[in-house]
Amino acid sequence: MIHSHGCGGIGSDEIALKDFHTSLGFRFVMLDFIKRGDASPCSHLGPNNANYKEESLKYISNLKSRIPARVKELEHHIKLMRSNGFHTIFVTGHSEGGMVVQRLSEKVNGVIVHSMTCFPTSFDTSFNRYLHLVSVNDPLLTKTSGRQFGCSDKSNFTVFQSEVKSHAALADPLWKDQIKIFINNNLPSK
Repeated sequence: MIHSHGCGGIGSDEIALKDFHTSLGFRFVMLDFIKRGDASPCSHLGPNNANYKEESLKYISNLKSRIPARVKELEHHIKLMRSNGFHTIFVTGHSEGGMVVQRLSEKVNGVIVHSMTCFPTSFDTSFNRYLHLVSVNDPLLTKTSGRQFGCSDKSNFTVFQSEVKSHAALADPLWKDQIKIFINNNLPSK
């Protein structure tokens, strides 16, 4: 299980997800994007890159460059896991991390989006199965008219909407059951 954190970085939501997924028997890789300052350098920049600090600064305040950089980091980790013998890979993302995982161009066993609206993409993502967990009463998601909370128009998305007034990754207790069902349905056949 590879997790992409929200805009605030690693916090209580990430710990709750780690505890939940490890209780299911998964190894849990939690990415720590460079904008937090306490993360190690992203693999695509390299730890020996002389321009590391200058390069990382351009991602901090610009969402249009930050999201693609985070996607690139996630995809690198997926390839790294595969090259080290991991064949069953699920990806999760909370809040901004939910934007990141919706743009994934690497095939994985399944993608779980926590507390993020449908993030439109201009490219094909139909090769992955998605579980989209979102509350229509999430206080951090804009209530713009016509806003699509779950990608219910896409056949590869299973949307589970809640009315819980929270932005937490596991805000609705029923989401844990939905995650278990989704994982079981997307495990490879033996």
